[in-house]
Amino acid sequence: ITFNPTKKAELNLLYADKRLNSSVELFKNNKPDLGLITLTKAEKYLESAELQMTDDSELYKKIGLSSLKHREVIENEILPITPEDLRPQVIKTSSISKEVYTKVKEHMLSKGLVPPVNPFDSN
Repeated sequence: ITFNPTKKAELNLLYADKRLNSSVELFKNNKPDLGLITLTKAEKYLESAELQMTDDSELYKKIGLSSLKHREVIENEILPITPEDLRPQVIKTSSISKEVYTKVKEHMLSKGLVPPVNPFDSN
């Protein structure tokens, strides 16, 4: 437990990344329902990290990079093995990482900082 907003954001980011990895394993082990629940929690932790951002440019960068990594993992590792009936929910959940990146990017640009490059922009 911490009262420091930067530490809270970093903890939420850690939890988000751990849950994302757990979700991948659950999908791979043919437990897609539990994988989807875990993925949803991962994205909520990522969103919480973004909401707790402070004026720490390194934290902005970490959250931005993490949101891009979440999107990459969802699109390249989870979606290809997702059963058809769960695909719409996984796609909807992936929108959280897209929104987090957009918010971080806008915040960084408003502070005169260079946001991480989004490799998905060309899509």
